[in-house]
Amino acid sequence: MNQNKFIFFLIVLICLGCTDSKNKNSSTSITGEIFNPRSDAIVLLENNRTIDTVMLDENNRFYYKFDEDIKDGLYTFLHNYQTHYETQMFYLEKGDSLQFRLNTQEFDQSLMYSGEGAVANNFLMMLFLENIQNNKLLLEYYRIEPEEFLSKADSIKADYKNYLSKLHRDGQVSKNFKKLANQVIDYSYYDIKERYYFLVNKYMYEIKRELPADFMNHRKSADFNHEELQKYYIYQHFLDDYLKNKAVEHCQESGGKNCFDLHSKINLQKRLELADSLFKLKSLRQRFMRDFSGWLIVNSETEEAVDSTLTFLSKVDFDQNEFKRINRLAEVQKRQFIGHIGDLSVTTKKGDQVKISSLTDKPTVFYYWSLYYKSHHLNQHEKIKQYQKRYPEVNFVGINIDYNNDDGKSNWQSSIENFGYDGFSEYQLICPANQRIFYRNYLNKAVFVDTSGVVLTGKLNLRDNKFEEKLLGLLNRENKVADKRN
Repeated sequence: MNQNKFIFFLIVLICLGCTDSKNKNSSTSITGEIFNPRSDAIVLLENNRTIDTVMLDENNRFYYKFDEDIKDGLYTFLHNYQTHYETQMFYLEKGDSLQFRLNTQEFDQSLMYSGEGAVANNFLMMLFLENIQNNKLLLEYYRIEPEEFLSKADSIKADYKNYLSKLHRDGQVSKNFKKLANQVIDYSYYDIKERYYFLVNKYMYEIKRELPADFMNHRKSADFNHEELQKYYIYQHFLDDYLKNKAVEHCQESGGKNCFDLHSKINLQKRLELADSLFKLKSLRQRFMRDFSGWLIVNSETEEAVDSTLTFLSKVDFDQNEFKRINRLAEVQKRQFIGHIGDLSVTTKKGDQVKISSLTDKPTVFYYWSLYYKSHHLNQHEKIKQYQKRYPEVNFVGINIDYNNDDGKSNWQSSIENFGYDGFSEYQLICPANQRIFYRNYLNKAVFVDTSGVVLTGKLNLRDNKFEEKLLGLLNRENKVADKRN
């Protein structure tokens, strides 16, 4: 861990949470304020159970008092958006009066706690943010020798555990929290090792051969059905990276090709099968099976491939409500990303409806964006501006996926001018209301359509380093077809 950053977090923890954990209130509550709210409510959950929906007042503040029989442990705070939601977990003990303060524009980075229970929650937030940062550092560290990597990873873990022990000795956190936080630290450490293993396996195979015989021994002690941590991100990140590695290992052992293509049909199917067999907790099974089956569908290029995934889910123990959601995603895939889409309509900047076929007078790339992902759509349009200059023979068409407001007006239309997108070909999606939310799965996708409105591929990715190479291949293919027609 960066030493200056670690000291900063220690100061924050002390300033925001200097309370004696022994002096608890008789009631348990949370209060908070949300800057730039995207809806008028928050939702509180315990594991998969919804506790309550709490409305914001006119000042975007909320207050909620829990029942007297509240259990100590992890809870979920969820803020709904129109096309997605933000979520964060927090730790609560009976008698806490925890206070939240956050800005939706920087949700995780802005979230800070004060009041009773703040020390524990700011410690968890530090672990969460540092886990993200440490995983980024792996891009630098994976080339180092295993002994040096383990030294760095062990040092990070020791820093966390030593400070946690100090908090407990000083009466800042309870024994129960210390036990849970120690487990979170362990799984963060396990996750770093899984990610290191993936990178050296992919890029530095000579280093992989030098790994100590006990390097993966954490897999023997890991609980793959940890009830208390089942919804916690760091734990789920570990499970996700473990499944990636197991799928790659299976591919390598069976002599497969492109084993590190994590979005390939073979890789996703293997992870789906592993999730079905490994997880006994319903929450974990549903989460991973939903994700893997969803990715399989989003990356399917034929209706038969989509139906194959649905058939698999129909034969295993899969929640029926989730199955209905996956079916709606399958409808989106078939509707907009497979086959002939020329008859579909979109809305122009003036509010008129036009057929997609009217936009494909030359080979066309459709890409999707949302106002709720600001940095994403800014970077996306910057890339498109470059491609427009280099490939004038291609139409680049932006499709906004957001809802209109209750009065029928759309922030999307004003944003075209506000963000300087006037020079782009921009339209808004028209689709059934219960399907719109699924289009967030396609924000990194680009669809290549020929002049007759037929999808040649829906698997282009604007962030892919080989995007232009693949685009040129599709153009050459389309030109040859056109020559034959003539």
